[in-house]
Amino acid sequence: MKRDIEAVITSYNQGTMILEAVRSVCSQTLLPERIIIVDDGSTDKESLAVLGEMKNSPDFPVPVIIQFQENQGVSAARNTGIRSAHSSMVLVLDGDDRIEKEYIEKVYHLLLEHPSMVIASSWMRTFGTLDAIVRPSGGNIVPFLSHNCCPATHILRKKAFEQCGGYDESMRSGFEDWDFFLSMLETTPDAHAGIVEKPLIQYRTSPVSANIKSMEKRRELMRYLIQKHFESYHSNLADVLLDMEAISDFRLSGWENEMVYSMEKDQELSESATDFMKNPSYGDGGMAAAVRIASVRKPISLRKGNHEKMQLREYIPSDVDQLAELFHQTVHSVNGKDYSTEQLHAWANGEVDLQEWNRSFLEHYTVVAVENDRIVGFGDIDRSGYLDRLYVHKDHQREGIASAICDKLEQQAGKQTITTHASITARPFFEHRGYRVIRRQKVVRSGIELTNYVMEK
Repeated sequence: MKRDIEAVITSYNQGTMILEAVRSVCSQTLLPERIIIVDDGSTDKESLAVLGEMKNSPDFPVPVIIQFQENQGVSAARNTGIRSAHSSMVLVLDGDDRIEKEYIEKVYHLLLEHPSMVIASSWMRTFGTLDAIVRPSGGNIVPFLSHNCCPATHILRKKAFEQCGGYDESMRSGFEDWDFFLSMLETTPDAHAGIVEKPLIQYRTSPVSANIKSMEKRRELMRYLIQKHFESYHSNLADVLLDMEAISDFRLSGWENEMVYSMEKDQELSESATDFMKNPSYGDGGMAAAVRIASVRKPISLRKGNHEKMQLREYIPSDVDQLAELFHQTVHSVNGKDYSTEQLHAWANGEVDLQEWNRSFLEHYTVVAVENDRIVGFGDIDRSGYLDRLYVHKDHQREGIASAICDKLEQQAGKQTITTHASITARPFFEHRGYRVIRRQKVVRSGIELTNYVMEK
């Protein structure tokens, strides 16, 4: 079934990768009306041969149009393709990336459901040098002023594209996507970007990619963005500065925890880390971090009444099976006094996607409590300060394990606000730690309603 959408794919000396991109679009559950390939002056013989074969191929389920132009940069190539499209929505895809088969259907319908949404995309699964899931947040213009919150692969409303003037063709050193999204979000007061929270983009990574190289000029490019979008930055100055501080705090906390981990394992610190401990920075949280690091002498341990020791350490992939089993047992025993059997089964039915759990644990800062080589508790927090999971084995309740794990997670979050969705059972624990209830909510799992609380600290 086709819809009011066309796809624009840009290409420049990408060999057979452009064919992979096209095939991923042709495999969609919701096909575009056309695919428009804009070649930005490729000179590579293999690339030109691949484009020539595609131009004459009858094998694609939708028309494939190929336009050739002199090399003018990716912004110019995208503008050429988008202006050639007849549809009200346009998919923009780089020729070295791919999309999962549900991408257009999911993202297109997200735009249909939200008329004020001018761009939409999804999370990304990277491949090549880095194997990870990247989770951009979307939102209105405010978060975009401090950092880009949408992948380059996205679907846009052509009306907003025309209103903002398209991509800035003078930007050939990077950040053209970020600039374009700011321009799109400036078109109307309620304009915002949507994100499907599934990794539906396959994003190719390489240390020599344009995206990585652009980071060498980040401050120079940010200065250009600030000058170009000055009114937006001026109107939201406090939010921008605080958001950038939160990002800085998160990175500092991550680095601090790596330092602590090295010291707990008696590993030698790098020369730069040693220099920092001798001369910590001042006024930016550096000295406070150095004090916390210097206080570490050995792994954090918990001593119970029977003198058995437990240690806290970071998650490793081989933990995932134990964590899944602990989760199931804890829910069905500890939470039984507040939830029905039907609700407990909906919450923890024993069918955990171990691969996705492993990915999220690695992506988050995850702490496990270990006793005699057996995991007795775990918790994790993401970059935004969302405390996702916190579970302690049913036989080790009220031993201070949850508090110790929570201490580590909150330390990782730094100064930013921490949020969590606490069960009825866990609410008193978080209230004791200073969290406050924002709202009571009903969540649906497998068709069954469960009550929990959105809490914040």
